[in-house]
Amino acid sequence: MERNKILDKYKWNLSDIYNNIELYNKDLIIVEELSDDLIKYKSKVLNDSNTLLNSLLLKEKIDIITDKLYVYINMKFHEDMRLSEYQEYTGNLDILLSKINEKQSFYIPELLEKDYELIKKYISENKDLKRFEFLLESIFNEKEHILNKDIEALLSRAGSIFSSPDNIFSILNDADLVFGKIKDENNKLVQITHGNYNKYMTSNNRKVRKDVFNIFYKKYKELNNTIAAIYNSNLKIVSFLTNTRKYKSPINLFLDSNKIDTNIYYKLIDNINKNVDKLHKYNSIRRELLNLDELHYYDLLVKLEKDNKEEYTFEEAKDLIKKALSVLGEDYINNLDIAFKSKWIDAYENKGKRSGAYSWGCYSTHPYVLMNYQSKYNDVSTLAHEMGHAINRYYSNNKQDYYYSDNVIFVAEIASTVNETLLNLYMLDHNENKKLIANEILEDIKNTVFRQTMFAEFELEVHNKSYNGESLSKDALNNIYFDLVKKYNGDCVVYDDNIKYEWSRIPHFYSPFYVYQYATGYSIAFTIANKIYYGDEDMLKKYIEFLKSGSSDYPTNLVDKMGINIEESIKLTLNKFEELIETINR
Repeated sequence: MERNKILDKYKWNLSDIYNNIELYNKDLIIVEELSDDLIKYKSKVLNDSNTLLNSLLLKEKIDIITDKLYVYINMKFHEDMRLSEYQEYTGNLDILLSKINEKQSFYIPELLEKDYELIKKYISENKDLKRFEFLLESIFNEKEHILNKDIEALLSRAGSIFSSPDNIFSILNDADLVFGKIKDENNKLVQITHGNYNKYMTSNNRKVRKDVFNIFYKKYKELNNTIAAIYNSNLKIVSFLTNTRKYKSPINLFLDSNKIDTNIYYKLIDNINKNVDKLHKYNSIRRELLNLDELHYYDLLVKLEKDNKEEYTFEEAKDLIKKALSVLGEDYINNLDIAFKSKWIDAYENKGKRSGAYSWGCYSTHPYVLMNYQSKYNDVSTLAHEMGHAINRYYSNNKQDYYYSDNVIFVAEIASTVNETLLNLYMLDHNENKKLIANEILEDIKNTVFRQTMFAEFELEVHNKSYNGESLSKDALNNIYFDLVKKYNGDCVVYDDNIKYEWSRIPHFYSPFYVYQYATGYSIAFTIANKIYYGDEDMLKKYIEFLKSGSSDYPTNLVDKMGINIEESIKLTLNKFEELIETINR
């Protein structure tokens, strides 16, 4: 469907950011002028406390505007990625931001020329610097990885080059890929897209599942050389930055700045590997319940229990989510209602629209949510997930200063998954078919804990191999992924050759060492949601404060403040998975 065929009430209203493109263009000029003003502080940043404060205030203003520009033009682009007009806008903005980053590149190296004791002295002298204290502390914690002004300027100029693999893959995947058509359950010819892939992979008609699986992965097989080359360039960029910034390994490049212990990553993989037999058991029971001689990969998403309510309208989804999340309190629901009524959400798929779902926004306005809603329960769950992100950011925007308003993914995934889990717990109590909801929770744990950990293990292996100078051909990438798929899913699955190309459709691989946070976030959220749902008022109070905390502390500290142990949460989630297997097997 073309975008102009969708009713306006189901589209987001980006005019809350910029009412027209002229205002956007005006800010382009302003931010470049402000960047020129910042250069005037070169070699003067640490002259005294007032100079430090004024330079930080100017830098904050620049960052707020550039954030606003970037969010707006990319969200406009995501409405229809076929439009060359917005391809040009995003490309031109990337070039401008590289120039701005280059102009600012002197700033942090200059801060780090002095000892942190001087910074503490200035903070004690000037109370207005206090709100920048955690930001400055975080910068100094990374001192050994910040390079001299000339090298930082060079790296800033290369910023648009570093993001090229992600941009190229996004265009290829979302704008250029056409998968072809299949006959659906009613023998009607339908076009397969990213948006409806899951819909047809959960079909009760096995031929439909098989056809969509084959037509989908046939396209990735055809592009195997191209996507492998794109991904290899991303791996090489990470290796280059790891070496240049003097990190021990690629994983440290992405975890150290937020003080996330790499043992969290390794222990997650270790814990899941020790419990992967639980997933094997689930797959074996799946084969029995579906009465199949052979369980193929295209049989792994179909529901084991028939839902009497096949589809949920978008309005029904919103009402159901509000009921399920009512345990989070009146204020939370009021904010959720504002979001639903104020066009924060772009609901339905259209041709050229970015695939998947996300919540995004800037400090200057409310958050937004992109969906490709297909009316299934899974889509209701995805909407609850993304609204968790949105309300989290809404709270932190209102409570925190700009630099602490965003949520690093490690904690952001907690907010989204608490919503999903509360929805499932609500449905478990309000749906007569307990096995159906048990199956939904099992699928959530399978897809978010087991599957995302498998992705994390894939990333760890390929990044380490690339960093150590090993060549990663398309066959090497395919085989690494294929071996992991077989390890995680067990001997009861028949592995069609096409599944080895699945890695090449995962956009999150272009944001390295990101996906593990889905698994840790789900496990932490599972603990929180269960406590809140069953009436733990102390946890509810701590959780709402957590939502307002943004990035005002390191992520693991924010989790600790709620009294949550990460490893214990993972074990609790895996135990629940095993318990629910018995529920559906009765």
